[in-house]
Order: sequence, then structure tokens, then C-alpha cells
Amino acid sequence: MRVLKLLAALLAALFAHLLLVTLLPPVARFIDPFLLAIAYTALPGRVGWAAVAGAILGLAHDGLSGGLYGLHGFAGTAVAFLMARTARLADLHKGYYIALFFACAVILQQLVLQGLLLLLVRRPELLSLPDLALRAAIAAPLGALLVAGGERIAEAFASFRRRRRTEVFLD
Repeated sequence: MRVLKLLAALLAALFAHLLLVTLLPPVARFIDPFLLAIAYTALPGRVGWAAVAGAILGLAHDGLSGGLYGLHGFAGTAVAFLMARTARLADLHKGYYIALFFACAVILQQLVLQGLLLLLVRRPELLSLPDLALRAAIAAPLGALLVAGGERIAEAFASFRRRRRTEVFLD
């Protein structure tokens, strides 16, 4: 089931990324659907699975970005690992905690990416603080909406399975 959820997250992130880049290129700079998928897979708190999922989603992002291959893969692995550890230690049952969780994931990813760029590139383009704040401010409500939508879909699926199940009467 976890593999199917990861595959669904990967396909949704790919579709959202291609849609954003095609229709709204300036907005695509500030919204990272792959990071939202990484943080969403880290939310249950399974550290090992989150790290694997972060690597897969990050490498898929690298394949579409055209930059250094492995940069987002490493950052995705680190973010997924740390956010899964955070989710395991914190109580994230309120909407604003979940929004803060996604905002922290954005800030952590950008810090890891900037650190890697400082190590690998001679003169890296540094991310400005307003850009970082805007990315976090956009990712927070999007992440909360993503979690709420996922819970709603899970409830609808469970209700469908309960209604579909028939009782067998032996007379």
C-alpha cells in the first residue's frame, strides 16, 4: 500500500509540476510539488520509508530540473528523514501544525540546497530571504490542504468499502 501511495504521489507531483511549468512559469518558481509530496510521505513518521521516498521523488525532480543531477535527490532524502523524525516526535493533529510542518520542510530543503550549491558550484546563485519566505508561505496552506484532501479521500474510500461489503447469512 505504501508503494501505491508513493507512486500516486510521484504521478501527482509530476503532473502538477508539468502543469505549473507549462501554464504558470513564474508561479512554478515558488511552488515545488515534489517537496510537498516528500513532506506528505514523511508525515506518518516512518523514517526509513520516508528517506527512500524522498530520494525517489528528489531524483525525479532532478530529472526534470535540468540542473545538477542528484542535488534534489540528496536534499529530498535529508528533508524526508528529518521531517519523518519530527513527525514521529511531535503531535501534528491540528491544521496549523501541519502547515508549519510543510513550511519547515521548505526552509530545510532550501538550506540543504544552498549548502550543497556552496560546496559544488563556484559562484552559486543565493536564494533571497523574501523568496524563501514566499515559498514557505505558499507551501504551508498547500500542504494543509493536501493533508485534508488525503484524509477526505481516505474516509470516502473506507465508506465505500464498508458499503460494498455484504453480510452472508447462513440459515
